[in-house]
Amino acid sequence: MVLEAFANFSGFPLVMVGNWNNSEYSKNLRKKYSSNSNLILLDPIYDQRELNVLRSNCTVYVHGHSAGGTNPSLVEAMYLGLPVFAFDVNFNRATTEGKPLFPK
Repeated sequence: MVLEAFANFSGFPLVMVGNWNNSEYSKNLRKKYSSNSNLILLDPIYDQRELNVLRSNCTVYVHGHSAGGTNPSLVEAMYLGLPVFAFDVNFNRATTEGKPLFPK
């Protein structure tokens, strides 16, 4: 959903870090969206400093998870003081204390 939204809004770049080789689904997503010039699809980054540098240079952090508990990547983005877009679900609302933008 996030990739599709940004692919259709070419004026704003999106850098997404993911394990694109983990499943056929993710491989197909990378293949489908890799030709969009505003989408930068990076392989997993496990170095916390490198992630912090990447996130610190973001205009906004788009949190793509809609299920689960307290997601570490969301907490890390909040620690860096980034504006957050997140799915409006109980887990995200509790973690962020209701402060991010929840697009409808």
